[in-house]
Amino acid sequence: MEEMSAGRLPEKKRDLNLDLIRGLAAFLVIAVHFIMMTEFYYQTMTGGVMYLLGVVRMAFMNCVPLFLLLTGYLCCEKKLSKGYYLGVLRVIVAYLLCSGVSVLYRWWRLGEEMSLLHAGRMVLDYSGIATGWYIEMYLGLFLLIPFLNMLWRGAESRGARKALIVTLLLLVSLPVLVNVKYSILPDWWKGVYPLAYYFLGAWFRTYGTRISWKKGLLGFLCAIFAGGVLVYLTSRGQMFQWTEATDWAGPTVVCSSCCLFLLLRQVRLEGLPKGVKWCIAKGSELSLNIYLVSWCFDNAFYPVMWERIPVFMDRMVWFPVMTLAVYLCSALVAQVLEWIGNIIVKGIKKPLQKLL
Repeated sequence: MEEMSAGRLPEKKRDLNLDLIRGLAAFLVIAVHFIMMTEFYYQTMTGGVMYLLGVVRMAFMNCVPLFLLLTGYLCCEKKLSKGYYLGVLRVIVAYLLCSGVSVLYRWWRLGEEMSLLHAGRMVLDYSGIATGWYIEMYLGLFLLIPFLNMLWRGAESRGARKALIVTLLLLVSLPVLVNVKYSILPDWWKGVYPLAYYFLGAWFRTYGTRISWKKGLLGFLCAIFAGGVLVYLTSRGQMFQWTEATDWAGPTVVCSSCCLFLLLRQVRLEGLPKGVKWCIAKGSELSLNIYLVSWCFDNAFYPVMWERIPVFMDRMVWFPVMTLAVYLCSALVAQVLEWIGNIIVKGIKKPLQKLL
């Protein structure tokens, strides 16, 4: 489970490329929040600049898919056991700590009325932290993984596994693309997109999938520019229109995230300085906590931008400053919570292991 949450592998098995993917996914969360917090979604979609910003948004939307692909890649060989379920402790503790920070921030900084009962309810229903939906989704995925892997192993042939993935993509991605304007295809199953990404990650691990840099980069660029076209066409002449075709289940996001995952998996990192390797590993280790606490710093920093830089286009040049500020502040808090979480997990895990 450590592989899926904070993303840590045992030191002797550490794979820096997987660390890079995990750390980048966390940064892309902050990057796509920049698009939201600069009020992109309230602008009228006209002109080439807005189209390009739509393309940039689609590139940033690879954040969650990278996490899900990585989950499938790392966990496709997990088997059902009592010890397996202990792995969820790290995620639960991380969520409780980060959610506690978020609730405290809401009370102290945002002035929300907050009784202990109300705060506890917000933690339990995942509303205390804006990114809590991911934990809600992930806990269910965690419980399913041993059984998903039984299905994966049961589909013994390459053709059967390919058919499984194609079927999931047809259930998930095709309806959200076809049904942009009108409901034409049944789309009840579109919400199971995490399973499609999980099995794609499992495929990459099982068959050692590789892609040439030329094809990978071309595929990634074509996918995000096609996604930008969808954004522009569905919102042309009006404010941004939310459609599932340009969300995580959308086919262009599936294509771009797969290309990006495979390219990052193949980057040669052996010759990097030790300091850079440490930063990549640390970013991976703290990725879950960074993801969860970044909302607090979004809400602390961006209102200052709104006040001082009222013109939307003028805000765009502040992307490096704002995203790095949110990322670094989130990382500092994430590190403190990681230390606390490690102590709690060790204290809980030992007695539970004895019981099991």
